[in-house]
Amino acid sequence: MMKTLVEKTGPCRKKITLEFPAEEVRRAYDLLLAVFAKSASLPGFRPGRAPKALVENRYRDELLKELRDELLPRGYQEARRQEKLDVVNVLDLNEPTLAPDAAATYVLTVETAPEFALPEYKGLRLKGEKTEVAETQVDEALEAMRREYGKYEEVADRPVADQDLARINFVALMDGRPLSELGPGVKGLDHGEDFMVHIGPYAFLPAVAEGLKGMRVGEKKNIEAHFDEKFPARELAGKTVTYQAELKGLRGIVPAEFNGEFFKRFDVENLDALRQRLRRDLEQDAAVREERRLRDEIMRRLQDAAVMDLPESLVQEETQRLVYETVRSGAARGAREQEIVQHKQEIFEGAGRTAAQTVKWRYLAQRIAEAEKIEATDDDLRARIEMMAAAYGQKPDALRAQLEKNDRLDWIRRGIVQNKVMDFLRREAVVEAGV
Repeated sequence: MMKTLVEKTGPCRKKITLEFPAEEVRRAYDLLLAVFAKSASLPGFRPGRAPKALVENRYRDELLKELRDELLPRGYQEARRQEKLDVVNVLDLNEPTLAPDAAATYVLTVETAPEFALPEYKGLRLKGEKTEVAETQVDEALEAMRREYGKYEEVADRPVADQDLARINFVALMDGRPLSELGPGVKGLDHGEDFMVHIGPYAFLPAVAEGLKGMRVGEKKNIEAHFDEKFPARELAGKTVTYQAELKGLRGIVPAEFNGEFFKRFDVENLDALRQRLRRDLEQDAAVREERRLRDEIMRRLQDAAVMDLPESLVQEETQRLVYETVRSGAARGAREQEIVQHKQEIFEGAGRTAAQTVKWRYLAQRIAEAEKIEATDDDLRARIEMMAAAYGQKPDALRAQLEKNDRLDWIRRGIVQNKVMDFLRREAVVEAGV
């Protein structure tokens, strides 16, 4: 009979030794050989009539492979069941060279779920914060609306500021030489007259836009701009260019006026009605932010209170996912590859900390769900998939089939359970009124 030995080798790591005696190996081998013999087709014999010795000789490699596929999974599952192991990942496997009459020993290194004491999670006392909206906040929101629906007009009595449109003449130099000498690839970047530049982070040349800030109409200035290594124009990739710029004109936003046409745009009659609507919106936003803050506080309190080792492989997987999302988000916002590389260490460290907390919360939520019998029902799963399908513009059945194919349904269920756990914790928490 197989013997199992389980040893702890580190945080969330165990070594499982599966020892199959020679008699058990022989017994499993003979059963496989009998199965092969029943269907084997060898020259000179009818199917299933060939002598076992000939079948064994002909299919020895296949028999040993089948023997491996029979012994290892059976022994592994028995060990997990007997030792009540919650295995996260199999990290290493040492296999023996199998022979029909020899004992076989398999050694696996596995990573297991953490064992920890669940901290007190009911009745957490939280300090609320006021969500009142001041008149100044309403004023600021109104001014932002006026600017959003305003229009650009020429200005000459102030320097360049954010959101302006600057009209410039410029000539570009590299190492003192006109950029135009580099070839046709730099056309449009080498010089320009009455060239319009939007002053903001998403300008075509952000460095030039930033350098124009503070200038007044008629002033001249040399501005340096560095081009990314992957800039389409190879002549400029990785290079720094000096732009000799002259500010020829400036247009700034003139906020829209509060009049009948403006109020009609928002389906209100007057300024008082618009203020009331804005106040309601701001109060709702404040309430949502406060609720999010309270939930974050609950999660943080429990994460701080729980002492547990974490499966390293899960933390690494989550770290890689977060790094990928951070880089992709940065690229979408226009961040240059050089900037991302410069902050590589910072990105990985931040992702690692967040990943550890994410994995920790996953296990906390799982244990609380088990204690409180919180689960994701089929109706919950169906509703979540319908919501996701609407967001993605897909049919629910098609999305579900895709999720099943990619083994993502358990991931969806886990997210539902975590949300339910947080709802439960929030209901159980005691919130003291803010002052």
